[in-house]
Amino acid sequence: MKKKFILLFSLFLLCLSINAQRLARFAMSRFAAGGEPGIAYPLQKNFYGKLPTDTIPSYIRSDTVFYFVYVWLPEPVKEFGTQLISPVPEFASAAKDDCEAEDYHDSLKAAGKYFDPQLIVEYVLNINSPEEIFMKGNNAAWRLLGRNDNSASAPVQPSLKKNNSLFRIGVTEKDTAFVPAGLYCITIASAGNKKPEGTFVLQVGVTEKIPGLKIFRRADELSEGY
Repeated sequence: MKKKFILLFSLFLLCLSINAQRLARFAMSRFAAGGEPGIAYPLQKNFYGKLPTDTIPSYIRSDTVFYFVYVWLPEPVKEFGTQLISPVPEFASAAKDDCEAEDYHDSLKAAGKYFDPQLIVEYVLNINSPEEIFMKGNNAAWRLLGRNDNSASAPVQPSLKKNNSLFRIGVTEKDTAFVPAGLYCITIASAGNKKPEGTFVLQVGVTEKIPGLKIFRRADELSEGY
C-alpha cells in the first residue's frame, strides 16, 4: 500500500512538472466565463523576454529595477487579464501574433534560469491614442490598479512553487462596469527586491475579440503586425 501511494504521488509530481513546461491558454475568471472554470480568453497576446535586459524600458526605485511594457486596449471589455510566468516553459514558443524582445530566443530556455515575478498594472489617464505616451512622457497621469505576487491560480514554476503572478480587472458581482479602453502599463519586477535573472512570458487576455489590441515598448512597434 505504501509503495502504491509513493508511486501515485511520484506520478502526480511528474504530471505537475510536465504541465509546468507547457504554456497553457490563459483562462478567464469563473465569473467572466459564466461560472465555468478553465475557459480561455478568446483573445490573447504574449510577450517573450529575458532579464536583465536593455531592450525593455526600465527604471530604478529603492535599488530595485522595474521593467515595463504598454498595452493598448482599443475598446472596453468585460475582463482584462495579465499573467507573468518565469521561466518560459520548455515547449512554448512565440506565435505569429506574439512579441519577442530582441535579445530573447528559445535557446535561452535550456539554461533553466527563472525568477520570482511580481506584476504591477497601471492605467494611464487622459490618453486618447497609444502614440501620446511618447509625447507626454513623465507628464502623463497614472492610476495604480493593483499588483500581484505568488498567485495560486497561475502555473507553477519548475520548483513546483506557485510563485508566478496573475492579475485581472473587470466585471464582478458588485461592479458591473466594463474595463475602460485606453493605455495600460504592465510593470515586471522580481519579488523581494532581488535582481531578476531568467526568461519570462507576459500573457494578456481579454474577453472580447477586438481588433487593435497591442503590446508595445516603443513608438515604432505600433506599426508592426503583432
